[in-house]
Formats: sequence, structure tokens, C-alpha cells
Amino acid sequence: MLRRPAIIAALLLSSFTLVRAGQGGVGRRPVFTNDSVAVERLLLLPGSDEAPHTHAYPMVVVQLTRGDAEMQNADARTKGTRNPGAVDFIATNATHSAANVGGAPFEVLTIGINPERLRGGTAPPAPAPAGVTRMPILDNADATVTRLEFAPSAREPVHMHPYDLVVVPLTTSHIELQIGTEREMKTLTPGDAFFIPRFEPHAVANVGPDALTVLGVVIK
Repeated sequence: MLRRPAIIAALLLSSFTLVRAGQGGVGRRPVFTNDSVAVERLLLLPGSDEAPHTHAYPMVVVQLTRGDAEMQNADARTKGTRNPGAVDFIATNATHSAANVGGAPFEVLTIGINPERLRGGTAPPAPAPAGVTRMPILDNADATVTRLEFAPSAREPVHMHPYDLVVVPLTTSHIELQIGTEREMKTLTPGDAFFIPRFEPHAVANVGPDALTVLGVVIK
């Protein structure tokens, strides 16, 4: 009989393209690509070990599911358990790699930032709506990452920003999402990222019974 991690890995891989790496494999699944970003989900199987490599663009990496990883990011090396919502920034041409050193698969989301994108504008943060809390995670010349917690029934007013925004859910939640004039009810699971273009009116409301946690990734 297959062990439970092997069963989970087999089910997850059904929607990923497997790329061999080290003793295991890395599954890749594109989410969306546009003029600002290329977003992809990666599944690292137990024993997978990427060769050190570089990209000609900066990247934000978000941990989606808990896992034991060994990471290289330029001169920094870390090893340990990574929890959902952990964020890394990989600079342009920085040597990096990841290995799954645990016994279960885990997922990450990568947000590659187009170095030739049209740069966004800046705006002071508006006060947080009732029931919404914000926690800064990362801020540099290419991106800002903020963790947002929406209590049940919390609702943003319709607003817009002078920059592009990638929203990365970290919890399974029911939301009402408005982008432009379109409004829809959606069920989001961790990694169901979506894109909000600059100057596009938008709003998120938590219409489920549980708290909603997302990362807002500003593309500068």
C-alpha cells in the first residue's frame, strides 16, 4: 500500500507538468502571464533538489503549504520548516535553489517580475477598513508584500491603485470580488492568485464564515 505522502503527491501531480530535479521532481503549473508578471505554481516532491541557477529578472516566492526545505538565495542558505505565507525575494541574477528535505510534498508560488515593465506609481496607504488588518512583509525597489487578514463579513470599499497588484490567497475562503464593473462570488484556495491592473477599481469582501488571509504583492 502507498504511504499517504505518496498518495498526496500522485494526486497533486495530476495537474502539474513534472520537471526532474535531483532524486525527485518539481511540478510546474502556469497561473497567468502578462506584461508585468509571470506567475507559476511549483510542487516540490520529497527528495527534489534544484541545481543552483539564476534568472534575468527579480522574483517573489510565496510558500503555499507547509514543508521542510533547504534554500539558497545568493549568499544566504537556510534549512528548516517553512509555513504557509513565508516570502522570499530573489534579486535579478541571484544564484538560488530549493530542495525538499522532508517526507511530504509542498507547494510554492513564484511571481517573476518583468524587468521591462511599465513602472507603477506610488500612493500613501489608505486606512484599513473595519475588520481588515495589515502586516508588512517585504518592501524593496521592485515589490511590496503585505499580509492582509479579513474577518468574516469584512469588506473593502471600491478603490484603485497607481500600480499593478497580485493577490495570493493563503486560506480557503468565500469572497465577493469586484474588478472594474464585474462582481462575482468566488471560492479561493491557497495559491489561487489573481491580478488587479493599475487604476482598475476593485474591492474584496469576505462572505464566508472563516477569516480570509491573503498576500497583496505590489509590483512597482
